[in-house]
Amino acid sequence: MTKLDLQSSFNAEMQELTTLASGNKVAVAVSGGSDSMALALLAAEWGVAQGQEVVALSVDHGLRTSSAEEAQQVTDWLASRKIETHILQWKGPYSKTGIQAAAREARYSLMADFCRKRDFDTLLLGHQMEDQAETLLMRLSKGSGLDGLSSIQRSTQRGNIKLLRPLLKFERRQLREFLAERGQAWIEDPSNDNPKFTRTHLSPILNALQNLPGSEADALALSAKRLGRAANALNQIAEDRFQEFCQVSPFGFVRVSDLALRNCPEEIGLRLLSRSISTVSGQVGHIKLSSLEKLYDRCLLKNSSISETLSGCEVFKTGDDWVVCRETGREDLPEDSVGPHREFMWDGRYQVTDLMPGKALDEPLKVRRIGADGWRHLKNSGLSRTERNLPAKVRNTLPAIWSGDHLVAAPLFSCDLNHTAIAKGRFKMVFKPLITGEMAHIINHRPIGT
Repeated sequence: MTKLDLQSSFNAEMQELTTLASGNKVAVAVSGGSDSMALALLAAEWGVAQGQEVVALSVDHGLRTSSAEEAQQVTDWLASRKIETHILQWKGPYSKTGIQAAAREARYSLMADFCRKRDFDTLLLGHQMEDQAETLLMRLSKGSGLDGLSSIQRSTQRGNIKLLRPLLKFERRQLREFLAERGQAWIEDPSNDNPKFTRTHLSPILNALQNLPGSEADALALSAKRLGRAANALNQIAEDRFQEFCQVSPFGFVRVSDLALRNCPEEIGLRLLSRSISTVSGQVGHIKLSSLEKLYDRCLLKNSSISETLSGCEVFKTGDDWVVCRETGREDLPEDSVGPHREFMWDGRYQVTDLMPGKALDEPLKVRRIGADGWRHLKNSGLSRTERNLPAKVRNTLPAIWSGDHLVAAPLFSCDLNHTAIAKGRFKMVFKPLITGEMAHIINHRPIGT
């Protein structure tokens, strides 16, 4: 594929992908490797043609002594091509184990924060065809299920930011040929040759598989795509079942019918349970399949009456339902100061809105959980029957507004504390679970029983 063919193919891919994003400001993740450098150049040309603002983001992760120099090299290269670049610094903490995963999460977090602050709704990532195949092999070696073996998705979401991967149809060889034609160098990552990382061992295995009779370069990527298609179908079935049999409460829990979990194939039951946990925890993709299988076995196959915990959530039986709520014993629930911002997310679950952000506060306020102390005061303040009957496992992890040790507002509840006018009617809290569109209608105030 020639340079012009590659640019044309890239533009066609972007034309399709950017229908998924609403804005006209696009950021590009650039490490300095061949894949991301090609992505930056391709995206810049596409941006000029489409009237889109394109900027590059380079993360100085601090894991190598040369990382700052490499980030500056990327900036200089792209500046010579009139591509605006921002260096984002990660200053740790650096874990002794799982350092690559921690660094990857830090990169995504830094870039997503930049995009939110600068009103970019789209971030381009440089995953290409070999990444697709290597991911399949790596996850296969670790016993992954269907979702783990599925293809890297062209489009995913991180908060309000769209993560798009327009290079998945292209081989690394094609991208390097494109850079060579442009006279553009790139940085070789020394960790690619480090034997302690699993991915380092995959290249010879991938080459051997691609050289088998009848095999082609994109065969594994094609398998991953087909696995992804099957996984998407199962997820849709589970999603439909979630809508029909689950209730999402504004008090931050999900109630799941016991029969809905039992009267379906185990794979669908697992996905339904995972969907419920993700909704409550505010996180997607952080549940180990083996841990989920053990939870499913203990709760459903053995009909355990003991509450179980997973991924920051607690699962327990009440009547004919399973309830999934935030784990009550956690000590890491946040305590956030009410600052000058109009709204923010508390614990990844609740959107806290200041309805009068321009009005000064007479005293410092914080958002933290109600807890047993707050509830003892709250329960005598004219609550509805539904609110009074909330189990302690649910209510103690809910947020409230505090002034020191004094509970001054509980915007989730119908009561009026009448303690102070400082927070009266000023704050609103809304549970924002991982649901969209048609899922919103299942949020209700129906009691779960005690």
